[in-house]
Amino acid sequence: MDDVTADVTAAPETMLDLLERRAAGAPEAELVRFEGGASLRVGECLEGATAVAGGLAGLVTGGDRVLTCLPPGPRLVEVMFALARLGAVEVPLALDVRLDAARRLAGAAGARLLIAGTDAVRANPDLIALAAGMERVVLVTGREAAELPGSADLDDLLAAPHRLPAGRPGPADPAVVMATSGTTGRAKGALLPHFAGVRHARRVARTMGYEAGDVLFNVFPWNHINVRHAGLLPALISGATLVAHHRFSASRFWEICRREGVTAFNFMGAIAAILERAPASGSDTRHRVRRAYGGPAPEGLSRRFLERFGVLPLGPDDESLGLSEIVRRTGVAKASVHRLAQELLQWGLLERRGPSWRTSTRRRGRPSTWRCWTGWRSSTWRRSPATARCPGRRASPGACRCTARRPARPCWRSARRPSSATSWPPRSPAPPGPWSPRCR
Repeated sequence: MDDVTADVTAAPETMLDLLERRAAGAPEAELVRFEGGASLRVGECLEGATAVAGGLAGLVTGGDRVLTCLPPGPRLVEVMFALARLGAVEVPLALDVRLDAARRLAGAAGARLLIAGTDAVRANPDLIALAAGMERVVLVTGREAAELPGSADLDDLLAAPHRLPAGRPGPADPAVVMATSGTTGRAKGALLPHFAGVRHARRVARTMGYEAGDVLFNVFPWNHINVRHAGLLPALISGATLVAHHRFSASRFWEICRREGVTAFNFMGAIAAILERAPASGSDTRHRVRRAYGGPAPEGLSRRFLERFGVLPLGPDDESLGLSEIVRRTGVAKASVHRLAQELLQWGLLERRGPSWRTSTRRRGRPSTWRCWTGWRSSTWRRSPATARCPGRRASPGACRCTARRPARPCWRSARRPSSATSWPPRSPAPPGPWSPRCR
């Protein structure tokens, strides 16, 4: 993760800012890999989005609400960023959307333009009736041809592009209207600004510790907030690759993970429970997946999932966890969890804030400082390279004189950092053990 986006509380941005920064640094990096083999690189995404924005500039202005119903593929992602560039508000629809629900959402959002894929129109006749009530319709040609009265073809619009507007949307400007699930009542539209998606993505990337080289697997439809804000945007932030499939298959799930080299996946609802209930096999742990993001994940399910698959489920509230919570989820003894956390903290893989621990965003592999903890009548000194010294200025733990001789409140004292010439962690021999003998 880069320094600009590693902090959840960093300056507000738009999702277009994320794409442009990633394209400037790694234009050839793979951003999305779709089911069926289609792939989209970061540079191609920015280039295609700019072209689509030019084609739509004659029909779309800032603040317009635009319905979209596109099958998964590179063009869907390009249209998403193109509408963001024009300052329009996207209203994504499910491929199997019913006419009543689509009309209700379009009326609430005030949408007058529909961008639909020809494959979606052929598969869902309700889109034909929906298009009849729109002022303008743009068709994106797919595998199957389709025609609608008064519609324009996106390829024709791309051949005669318009000049892009000088103004750009800001982080507080509206970006998308997402439909709620409707589990507690009639589905409603939620208007989200650009920074809502960016901040959500930062939290996910921070909680999961995503890095360049990670492969994120997502099975949610593109009208769902999960694949957009918890899949695509975290991949942009961290440098990971998103593998996007349009449906969940319990029988093929782990096979897909092995084939695609997946290191993390998103889940929701009963997905984790369905995977856990599947018959056990000898290949349950033969994969690279180590983390899963979503919910709900009850304590018992999380423990069984970790023991069987070696995957730790994390959720939106798990950006930082206390040691007791980690013990409850993993079933590991608290003393062992504490020793492991201390070791990971020293190596820069964890950060501590008060009683909570979370994945570190610092550069891996080199501790930034060593500390000597002084408490009741004794002190424990962290071993370090030869250039580091105990605050008592003694080279060996036995000669340390920083021990408090009377009851005192525990304090932290920083030792000197190792010199730049010191190689840490050493390649040979292995790094020293977690704790040295107590110094008196």
